[in-house]
Amino acid sequence: MKVLFIREMENKRIRIGIGDGDDVCRYTLSALTLSRLGLVRGMEIDEEMLSEIETEDASYRALKKALSLLSYGDNTAHGLFLKLLRAGFSREISEEAVAECQRLGYIDERRQLRSLILNDANRSLYGPAYILRRLGSKGYKTADIREITDELIKDGEIDFTKNFKLLCEKRGATDPNVRYALLYKYGYRSGDYYEEDI
Repeated sequence: MKVLFIREMENKRIRIGIGDGDDVCRYTLSALTLSRLGLVRGMEIDEEMLSEIETEDASYRALKKALSLLSYGDNTAHGLFLKLLRAGFSREISEEAVAECQRLGYIDERRQLRSLILNDANRSLYGPAYILRRLGSKGYKTADIREITDELIKDGEIDFTKNFKLLCEKRGATDPNVRYALLYKYGYRSGDYYEEDI
């Protein structure tokens, strides 16, 4: 296998073509890797070099895919990792791409959680147990959900007792049995955050 072409791309990356005759595989590399490997047009490529080229190309494509997924909406690190695996990237490459997105500040789970918890509690009128279950199923860590919920309660941004009363008013729930059913359905079970008031 030979290097058939080397072209500079707009984003300071290098596109190279490797193959035999009509069968050409295209890879994207950094200029540093191109220089370090000493790649020039017409050069023969051994298996070790090809493996390194394929790994760097996969890392680049995984990061590009991760950034594309993040452009459509917030993702947890775990959720993004799973999406990259489903897209065909290896565990190692997927982990590296997620770590790079975190390093660049594109995944901010605390900011995401704060917004989601506030919305669930104050707009949808869900209780803490429901919020914990819902956000945990999306890949957020239970400890983080609890910690941020505690902060929001402490800062006065969430009042679950008030929210449960609003929920009962909104649903027209005056009967204690109906209120009790709402208590469980919406996740206002007695516990750390809420004193039952049915």
